Amino acid sequence: PWRLYFFAASFFLAWSSPSWRRDMGMPVSFEVLLIEETFTLFLGAASVVAVVGLSDLRPISQHRTGEFWGFERKDGYVLEFGELDCFLYDLHGETLAHASVDPPYETYETYEGIRFESLVFGTQWLRYPDAVRN
Repeated sequence: PWRLYFFAASFFLAWSSPSWRRDMGMPVSFEVLLIEETFTLFLGAASVVAVVGLSDLRPISQHRTGEFWGFERKDGYVLEFGELDCFLYDLHGETLAHASVDPPYETYETYEGIRFESLVFGTQWLRYPDAVRN
């Protein structure tokens, strides 16, 4: 299984090719998150994000974003943070929610989901699908 993990990561690095950004002195975020129980790989670098099902090497999703900042696992979900967009995924890599944000933004976790506060977009949410709202 780890050979597939490194194969997918190597392929993604070659495909996204963020080296030109380094040459220009721009920082490049790169992160790999493996969800072992679903054998799902989340990859993010520069302005490209991809999710791969490693059991069958099936691309689940891929998109371009303004600037990828990182992933964070929250219980049964994966959060993708970016400069202008944030996403909520289930552990199988399916996109559950999207929020437009603008830095600087504040992040708050509640029982309903993740709330973002920014000057331009105001309040935006990544709501957990099973959250009960009043």
